[in-house]
Amino acid sequence: SERVNQALFCDTLSISSERSGFLKILKKDGYPGWIDKRFVTICSKKYTGEFNKKCNFVVTAKTAKIYASQKLELPSMILYGTKLYKVKESKNQILFKTVTDSRFYLTRTNVKPIKYTKNNLNRKFVIEAKRFLDIPYLWGGISSFGFDCSGLIQTILGRFGIDIPRDTKDQIKSGKRVEPGNIRTGDLLFFNRHVGFAIGKKKIIHSSVGGNGVQINSLDPADDDFRKDLQDTFKQARRII
Repeated sequence: SERVNQALFCDTLSISSERSGFLKILKKDGYPGWIDKRFVTICSKKYTGEFNKKCNFVVTAKTAKIYASQKLELPSMILYGTKLYKVKESKNQILFKTVTDSRFYLTRTNVKPIKYTKNNLNRKFVIEAKRFLDIPYLWGGISSFGFDCSGLIQTILGRFGIDIPRDTKDQIKSGKRVEPGNIRTGDLLFFNRHVGFAIGKKKIIHSSVGGNGVQINSLDPADDDFRKDLQDTFKQARRII
């Protein structure tokens, strides 16, 4: 089977069945799939629910190294967009824990609290997306190692604590519709099975196979980075905030 999605460290999953060493799971965003059981730790539903409510920090570095005071079964680093449960802070580090109570530290500069104000938030979406320019396209990708189009959107919005479905066909139902003349930076532009963030009324930042990853393109034929295929397949714009 092809990869259709990914799970990040500390993501909680619902398991419905097992076959040949793989678990059939459902992510919090409602997206189903199969995952190698060796990458999953079984937890109680009670503790995962409490854990998710208290995940109030997010990794904002592209990659963040984990520091642990004892030998634990933890990855050596975790990725942008990973949601974390804070235990306590010090001057240079923050102590976090997993749902199974494994403790580890991250450098303060690699994480931020999950919070936002509506002021200029749309522009912040684009500022964040620009950090990933030239990151390769990866079908099913949601991380700084590779994004697909809807994965980039979901990950950037999730960094600000805004939940949105995983697939373009479901994302297009989020927020409110915007007329083409009222498009502004940070709105979502939808095309045939594709999505990106608007930069003004004529530009888009998106992850595409044709652009070999995260790129900025134009919908104006007069521009050098014009993408006619996008102009021809534009469906609608939507504003999330």
